[in-house]
Amino acid sequence: METATATVFYLDRKPYKAEKPYFCCLPLESLKGNPPTNHVHIPEDITATNIRGGAASFSLDRNGFEVAKQPLGDEFNYESVKPGGEIEQRYIRQMEAFLTEKLKARKVVVFDVETRKRNPQFPDGIGEKSSLEQPVRGVHVDSSPASAIERAVYIARQEKDEEVLSGRMQIINSWRPFFSDLEDWPLGLCDSRSVDVEDDIIPSDTVFPTNVAETLQVHHSPAHKWYFLDKQSRDELLLFKIFDSDETSSRVCPHAAIQPDLRGYGSGRPRESIETRAMIFYG
Repeated sequence: METATATVFYLDRKPYKAEKPYFCCLPLESLKGNPPTNHVHIPEDITATNIRGGAASFSLDRNGFEVAKQPLGDEFNYESVKPGGEIEQRYIRQMEAFLTEKLKARKVVVFDVETRKRNPQFPDGIGEKSSLEQPVRGVHVDSSPASAIERAVYIARQEKDEEVLSGRMQIINSWRPFFSDLEDWPLGLCDSRSVDVEDDIIPSDTVFPTNVAETLQVHHSPAHKWYFLDKQSRDELLLFKIFDSDETSSRVCPHAAIQPDLRGYGSGRPRESIETRAMIFYG
């Protein structure tokens, strides 16, 4: 398979022997001069393998990610999918139905949708507001196991169906570009089998005005194996694992936006993408 070099940012190991990593999603004035984060990231060059032509050999349970075909209707684009809007709700319903059938799940609840459009100046000076919508270059996992279980309990109670908590539970993300043949900051995925969850992963607090969520930051290891899908189309979904209560399966899939040093990358249309986070219940 074809390979490329790219740069990602891992959390430094040294500062967190006695202090937990944190990131504040709060107005700057409320911090009263305190730093909004204590994250210290280190750039690392990685070798990423293009899975175009070989995607069928990767699976959620073995590698923590896979590629799925799922046509995207013309009505879905960066401008039309707005938070809380009808088009977003239609996309949520479509993804819940697709994932329920594909994963043979009892219930699927999409609890978050995120759209991004790269600022042409990224990764240089883009300003605080714009930076929140930009590709994420830091290697991460969107939820810790503790936060995932809290989320599962909350959803089950909202759905008035706590019986689902008796079986296997997962958080699976889906990611795709809004246009085909993407050659701008595709998603890089780290093979779950190459990650030492005890040594490479560290919980990190994300502080919001009304609650604190826990995500996972990732330390560098030369054992990590990275992959990406060259020229991903709008009809191709990357599915990747954030949490799985079945500890005999792959646990997590660290991920980050990458810019491969391949022909065409970085000179095309700026990335526009949509990502969902879904709770999967099997019980």
